[in-house]
Amino acid sequence: MARLILNTTRIGTSDLYVKVLAKHTLDGAGSILTPFFIENEITITDVTSANNAANAAYIIFDGKQKSSEMQYVEIINDYDGMVADHKMCVRSAKAYYRNNPSKLGAFGVTLSGNKVVYSKNRKTMCDDMMAFINHNAGLAVALRPITAAFQTNNKMDLAANLAALPGIKTAIDTYDQAVIDKETNHGTFTVEEKVVINFLRATGHFLMGQFPVNPKKAGDWGFVVDDSPQSAKEKIKKFKIAQTANLYDIVAESILQNSGLSIMAITKGKDGTGTPIVINPGDSWQVLPGYTTIKAKSMGLLLPGEITYLKNH
Repeated sequence: MARLILNTTRIGTSDLYVKVLAKHTLDGAGSILTPFFIENEITITDVTSANNAANAAYIIFDGKQKSSEMQYVEIINDYDGMVADHKMCVRSAKAYYRNNPSKLGAFGVTLSGNKVVYSKNRKTMCDDMMAFINHNAGLAVALRPITAAFQTNNKMDLAANLAALPGIKTAIDTYDQAVIDKETNHGTFTVEEKVVINFLRATGHFLMGQFPVNPKKAGDWGFVVDDSPQSAKEKIKKFKIAQTANLYDIVAESILQNSGLSIMAITKGKDGTGTPIVINPGDSWQVLPGYTTIKAKSMGLLLPGEITYLKNH
């Protein structure tokens, strides 16, 4: 059975709607969509208004999305370096107080048994790093577990980190607010987006039903139809941020779709050889011979990924 492949991005959805509308308009009174629209009480001008409203809201959302990603990169580059310094210092201090690790509590270090527990909250982690640096600096030079020589040998500057951490905390607040603004704006266009997607799904399936012998004829209206053998089962693989995973037994020449929010990079075989094939969110790719096993990586910094594909039983 053939599958209708819908683009999952706002741009892709809008482009498909424009193609359907153009074909319907070109066909005029003879459009096979007219009786379908009448029967299902579809008013094309309402769908057009929804599509235009979704496009306008998406421009704002996309700007906030890109802005928040840039803020994230700026924060994470500095923050990750400081966390690496901190963890190195904690390990060294733990070895220094090997006979009495409870003394690490005065440095703001949390222990669970003999294991160090680091906060997953970035702002709390900033506070923990500042507490460690301040306590170490407040000890007599001869009693400091983290010495100036240790810092020099390990290419770190705790005084510089201490000075920068309040700014990192402020940047995190700014970023968190940008994410909230982005998600709030996202909600303003999802209602309109849903109207267009429901229209396209219904129209695409109607057209496929009009051409059962050749469902790809729906491509005349811009739709993508996968008519590869369907003894296989459709699978959805979800990816965490920056996750890499191998996919096996993919049906050759079937349609693989990036159905997530992150750019995906595809390479051949379980070892991931060759130049990566980049698939943007919402785009589809016909599986090439030799790519029935692939290594896929989610390339997004903030957003998770997802691939929808056909897998042989």
